[in-house]
Amino acid sequence: MKKSSLVLSLSICFLFFVVLFSACKKINDATELGSDLLPPIDNVNTFDSSLSIVSINKRMLDDSSKVLANDNVAVGLLNDPVFGGTNAKAYFNLSSTIYGNYPFFDYTKTSIKIDSVILSLAYAGGYGDTAQPLTINVKEIASSETLYDTAVYTFHENPLNTNGLLGTKTFFPNKLKDTFQLIRLKDTQKVANVIRIPLDNSLGYRFANFDSSLSNPNPGFYSDSAFKKVFKGLAIEPVSAGGVGSLVYINLFDQTKTKLTIYFSSLHNGSRDTTSLSFVHNSKPTLLSSLPGGVANAISRTPANDWATALSSNVTDKIYIQSETRGSYGFIKIPGLDAFPNKVVHRAELIVTKLASTADDKLLPPPQLFLDRKNNTGDSAFIFVNDLQTTSGYNFPLFGGLLNKDNTYRFNITRYVQSILTKHVKNDTLRLYAPLDAKSYIFNYNNGTYTPGSIQILQNIAKGRVVVGGGSNTNPQVRMRLRLVYSNL
Repeated sequence: MKKSSLVLSLSICFLFFVVLFSACKKINDATELGSDLLPPIDNVNTFDSSLSIVSINKRMLDDSSKVLANDNVAVGLLNDPVFGGTNAKAYFNLSSTIYGNYPFFDYTKTSIKIDSVILSLAYAGGYGDTAQPLTINVKEIASSETLYDTAVYTFHENPLNTNGLLGTKTFFPNKLKDTFQLIRLKDTQKVANVIRIPLDNSLGYRFANFDSSLSNPNPGFYSDSAFKKVFKGLAIEPVSAGGVGSLVYINLFDQTKTKLTIYFSSLHNGSRDTTSLSFVHNSKPTLLSSLPGGVANAISRTPANDWATALSSNVTDKIYIQSETRGSYGFIKIPGLDAFPNKVVHRAELIVTKLASTADDKLLPPPQLFLDRKNNTGDSAFIFVNDLQTTSGYNFPLFGGLLNKDNTYRFNITRYVQSILTKHVKNDTLRLYAPLDAKSYIFNYNNGTYTPGSIQILQNIAKGRVVVGGGSNTNPQVRMRLRLVYSNL
């Protein structure tokens, strides 16, 4: 009997503590949701509500991301069954590592024999069906073109004119990380993450005919500027790609891996010497760190399939987001905020859910999306002050935007929503997209004004696409929505 009473008493005590813990947890959740907007007061009744979203598919035509000295360039083809085609070509100039002296030893140029010419490109990753072959061509930039060292080109510049074919290469991008032995001139090296493309030996003989004297018709070895006048640079152009296609990312600024190497022999001090000569891409660090030294990346998009249909027929149940350049984005409006009464907002969270789409196992979604606000005319975008930008920088862990394990992108815009309800600031149209660099106006805390800014979001250009549930999706579990957790004043 005593044992039964003891068990009953312990059960009641355990139940009491469970109820007490649950109640405290509920209060703490509400208090925690306040993110310091709500003072830590107990017994606050919170409410959870969702507001409808109006979402519209848009195509980005005014991309302004530029190729900077730390950016990889993209080369390849995508045949996306949802979004359509992508064609990425890269252009860059070269420079000799020796000027003022003739580097091929034999000034008479009669004994020079070109063994081979190899273009090496530093592989910095891939996107798409990298297990399928990709074929690229190497051409010379036409003499009528000029790739300026002092210009910073956007990623969607028009393709440059080129001359004849110098070389071609078919490879599997997913194999480029494998280490292989390179034996050359009795020297064995282990190489990985390099695309090696044999070029026509005629290019080597052409360089050997350059001279170090300015009075010579081809003074390529007189100076860097002289070299770039007689040789404008190289173009890397895709030819074909297997499966849904792929892009490879190339680091042109890695001079240990990206270089044009001429293997040759010539008479040197009375005997034949076998050696090599390298030409590299050089940036302009002495001018501005943002100058890449003559690099352009022409990336064209051809909308097709589901994305083209969505753009032409005002589809709103799904939003198609393709990363820059000239990708797509979603316009978002939350009309319910205009009529929502003044409350204490503990959490305002835009919830965006990734949907399954064809080939999304190969054409992966962006790891992060970005959200900003458009002005009345739609020609400028502004950052979320206080939600993302603070006096100490950008607080992405609080603001959100990363793809979560539950296939959602979530954005914390609590302070922005609170200012709409309390201060009656304008309920802006929002922009959801996947930029390489977000070009939004940032707030200057010193003078209280907005100034143009740039925030890097993605690691590589044109990498990532995703289909998300729109505001009119019939499935409430994936429908884009604004979740509000609030309490009465």
